[in-house]
Amino acid sequence: MYTVKEHADSEPRKYYRCPIDADQSAAKLKIGRSTVRASVLEKSIDGYSLLIKKRYAKRLRLGSQFRMNYDGTSMQVQVRRISDAEKGYRNIGLALTKDLTKPPQLKSSWWPSLRPSQKTSEGTAQIAFAGFVLLLFCAMAMPGLGDRLGTSDRIQDAFRWAINTADAEVTSLSR
Repeated sequence: MYTVKEHADSEPRKYYRCPIDADQSAAKLKIGRSTVRASVLEKSIDGYSLLIKKRYAKRLRLGSQFRMNYDGTSMQVQVRRISDAEKGYRNIGLALTKDLTKPPQLKSSWWPSLRPSQKTSEGTAQIAFAGFVLLLFCAMAMPGLGDRLGTSDRIQDAFRWAINTADAEVTSLSR
C-alpha cells in the first residue's frame, strides 16, 4: 500500500509521512528566549519535518530539545536531522519526545442541569418527563386512588422517613 522511500542522507523511514498543505503549515519554535516561525513540510507518527531560515537553524544542534507549537498543540521535540534546502533555508527533522498540550476541562456534575444544553434541545422534554413522573407519583400517593392501588401507605411512609431523616441531620448539625 505504502512504499518506504530511501534518502541519501538518512536510513529507510519506518513510518509513512503525510505532506502538509502550505496554508496549514505554520509552526512556532521556542529556541532559547526567542520564538521562531517555521513551516511544517511533513508529519508522521513519530515526528515532523520543518523548513526554517538558516540564521535560526544555526542555533540548533543534533539532539537538542525545544518547544514547538503547531496546529493548536504544544510539544517538546528533539532535533534528529539537519540538511540544506532551498536558498536561505534548512530542512530540520524533529522527533516528538513529549506532548505538552493540556487536556480540555470536562464539565461534570452529578446534578442534572435544568437549562437545555447548547448541543441538544432535549431540555424541555426532560423537564416535561420529570413533571409527568412527579404527577404520577402524587396520584399514586393520594388517599383515594392510592388506597385502591395499595401504594398510598407505602409512599406516605417513605415520605415521612425522608422528612424525619433530613430533620435529624439538620438538628445534629445545629448542635
